[in-house]
Amino acid sequence: MQGLPPATRRVVWALLALALCVRLAFVAATPSYTPVHDDHDYDRLACAIVGGGGYRDAGPPTPPGACVTPDTISRPTAYRPPAYPFALAAVYAVAAPLHLDRWTAARVTQAFVGTLVAGLIGLVAGLIWGRAVGLAALALAAVHLPFAMVGASLVSETLFGAFEVGAIACALQAGRSARPWRWVVATGVLTGLAWLTRSNGVLLLLPLGIAAWTALRPRGRRAAALAVTVLLAAAALTISPWTLRNARVLHGFVPVATEVGPTLAGTYNDVSRLDPVDPGAWWLPREVPAIRAVLAHTRGEPARDAALTRMAVGYMASHPFYVLRVMTRNTLRLAELTEPSDWRAAGAGMDMPAAAGVLTSAWFWLVLVLAIAGLALGAARRAPPFLWLTAGLMYLSAALVISGVRFRMPLEPFVVMLAGVALVRFASPVLDFGRRMRTT
Repeated sequence: MQGLPPATRRVVWALLALALCVRLAFVAATPSYTPVHDDHDYDRLACAIVGGGGYRDAGPPTPPGACVTPDTISRPTAYRPPAYPFALAAVYAVAAPLHLDRWTAARVTQAFVGTLVAGLIGLVAGLIWGRAVGLAALALAAVHLPFAMVGASLVSETLFGAFEVGAIACALQAGRSARPWRWVVATGVLTGLAWLTRSNGVLLLLPLGIAAWTALRPRGRRAAALAVTVLLAAAALTISPWTLRNARVLHGFVPVATEVGPTLAGTYNDVSRLDPVDPGAWWLPREVPAIRAVLAHTRGEPARDAALTRMAVGYMASHPFYVLRVMTRNTLRLAELTEPSDWRAAGAGMDMPAAAGVLTSAWFWLVLVLAIAGLALGAARRAPPFLWLTAGLMYLSAALVISGVRFRMPLEPFVVMLAGVALVRFASPVLDFGRRMRTT
């Protein structure tokens, strides 16, 4: 916060404190939280790591309190990206000797990470649209209820948001700094960490590569090309230890995870397409005969991932109108333009009370309206193109496959920033009137 006036710094610290309080309040309001869905799997992996069982595909039940030492025989896996389970394991390892409940310790830690994300959103908005919009975006991010609800569940999206928005901030700094190379390297490292957190993190390489090119283009094409190379190399080096681990234990080339095939195939199959109740919804692989057949005849995680990816891509090519149907359905759900029962289900899917889902969905509507107003006011024209390419890719990674408040999180920072632009524009007349009244 160097260069900010003392009064502005105080406002920033106050808003960060507010962000932390909102997130801790969400944790305190859900004391009976119990991981059941994907959060259960992250918890299981973290406990296996802490207990010395390694990153494996099975483990014991994980009751509250301290982790249970795994004693089951299982196979190494790379189904889920590793950054979040290892981060959880680090929190669990610290919480155990202090006799703290591991879920509460992790959720409180995640509240601090979510506060960091709010600060980074304000920083990025300030770099692009100016200090006033930065403060407005920080204020909105501080009280943005979807951030708080997702952060109160043990899922990877909050950590991913820190890496995603942090990488964008570094890319913007590279274009403003007299010493851009360290910012280019930082962008690459954070992009690699985002990829290690969620598989769609790999999509950040394209827009941030464009950002690196743009930042160094004034120094010539050779410098711009070198910047892109440095960014890609930094990202590759960041994921390389895990890639080498996968080659050693899975006997195949797996850069980060083997979840792409099962995730795509869960949506692109006859069971989902012909579902009379909710066509286009994602199905568990074990519930789809075509997927079970592939799994039965394919050995090894890398081969299964590749086979299911081919199956899903082939299905998409054979049913192009179904792809559009999936995108339409998921877009409506991402925008909360569905029946109230889906709002209640949004909380249940995060192992939160139904009321939390309704509250966060209603809040998102308000912010979305402000974001649309921000677009109408020309906010997009004042931002670098790579920012909107990032937002577009994050949108497609959800809309083409699966929807829900969780999967909207990589897109949410851009919505909040656009809303910040509108908030400043609408508030300016009121503030100007107040200043005139004080001077008269």
